[in-house]
Amino acid sequence: MSADHQVPAVVVVSSSTENSVRHIADFHPSIWGNYFLTCTSDFKKLMNTATEEEYEALKEEVRRMITDTSTPDKPVLKLHLINAVQRLGVAYHFEKEIQYALDKIHHDHNDDDYDNDDLYYVSLQFRLFRQQEIKISSDVFEKFKDNEGKFKASLITDVQSMLSLYEAAQLALPGEDILDEAIAFTTTNLNSMLRSSHHVNPSLVEQINHVLFRSLRRAVPRAEARWWKDLDVTTKLPYVRDRLVEMYFWVLAVYFEPRYTFGRRMLTKVCCLLTILDDTFDSYGKLEELSLFTEAIKRWNIGAMDKLPEYMKLIYEIALNLFNEIEEDMAKQGRLYCMYYAKKTLEETVQAYFEEAVWFNEGYVPTMEEYYPVALVTGGHFVVTTIAFLGMGEIATKESFHWLSNNPNILKATTIIVRLMDDIATHKFEQKRGHVASAIECYMKQHGVSEEEAVKVLKQEIGNAWKDINGELPKLSDDVPKPLLDRFLNLARAIDFMYKDGKDHCTHSYFMKDNVASLLRDPAI
Repeated sequence: MSADHQVPAVVVVSSSTENSVRHIADFHPSIWGNYFLTCTSDFKKLMNTATEEEYEALKEEVRRMITDTSTPDKPVLKLHLINAVQRLGVAYHFEKEIQYALDKIHHDHNDDDYDNDDLYYVSLQFRLFRQQEIKISSDVFEKFKDNEGKFKASLITDVQSMLSLYEAAQLALPGEDILDEAIAFTTTNLNSMLRSSHHVNPSLVEQINHVLFRSLRRAVPRAEARWWKDLDVTTKLPYVRDRLVEMYFWVLAVYFEPRYTFGRRMLTKVCCLLTILDDTFDSYGKLEELSLFTEAIKRWNIGAMDKLPEYMKLIYEIALNLFNEIEEDMAKQGRLYCMYYAKKTLEETVQAYFEEAVWFNEGYVPTMEEYYPVALVTGGHFVVTTIAFLGMGEIATKESFHWLSNNPNILKATTIIVRLMDDIATHKFEQKRGHVASAIECYMKQHGVSEEEAVKVLKQEIGNAWKDINGELPKLSDDVPKPLLDRFLNLARAIDFMYKDGKDHCTHSYFMKDNVASLLRDPAI
């Protein structure tokens, strides 16, 4: 790590007006300053009429290619095209056409398709079908095993097929042992190729490294600022992370489709509010102050501010103004029913923050059974998912919110990914400055194991949670609209991006500076 990328030191700040000590981290300031306040983010301003007409013509050409049925005997060509469109992050333009094309390939398939000995083709078809929630059995990979029940050694030399199998296996469902074996087989042999990289094309080395680091299943499909700056949060709440740009980048992973502009704006604001609350409850706020705030947030009334300390009055006002703004928008849309669920999840999140603050102040390390019900809520995904639904228009019905409020299995799985990836990436830094015990410390104490062993077990739980998501998506597709289900997958992908490789890319935002720059500052037209 270079000198300018050192993790900030931990600072203990003593209040000049109180005897108590507040523990805060010396978070580095925003690395973007006011850059995004002074530049336009409106892509269409960069396009003249002629360019826009050409853009629409290209879209129509791709649409025609996807739906073309003139070569029914060559489905692999259609699969390649769909794969390319998805990986470019523009599949949202062609959702109906892709569904139609893959349904047709599935309907028209014959035994020869599944008897195909081309591992690359079989893996690609399997992955695209599973992504589109088209039923396909993992038994299609049995023919690639030898008499001893192991994947054939002859497959090792075909790098693209190995990569394709690795990507396909990421869509494993619970109990699909053959896909677990496929991941182990491909991971071992792809890493072996890297160790002898002088025998492998440099471009393939880069591709292998990228795929092993983040599979397509867990990758973000596509990697308004004045609200935050006008509040002057960095001056009035100096202990809070100033990460507006990074929050917007993260929200883009949840809502990258143009039609969700309203949802992106709203969810970004809520995520910034959660950052303020998280940094306040983590260790800065005194327990009696946090208790007052927890009770105040349940009242949703400006009069509840009176008993709060000055710095908390600003936070409370931010929360009230934001949710009043959301409520006005919901009233205009005739969807006021959303607000009960939005407010309820924020109340539950603040209550969980307070319970963690009590643990921290008492020096208590809970058991995993005690930890999960609280920590899964403080991960923020209950409120984030609710707000994500809220920003999707009429497709998110009252019944959808009721279903979500009952904590369905797919929500449990995404919250496990959030909580455990966060804990693995942040626990060392947070414990240095004083912080409630993470899942790592809880597991180590309860089971008497080392940190390394605890992390290994928790990573297995993350992997199992991904399988649960893979299994729940097709189960729910008949009852829950696909755009709503897509939010769960996108939220999990966003977290995988934010905490991959054991780094907290949000808190230490220089880790994601290049990603933000390539997408928001220097986008390819």
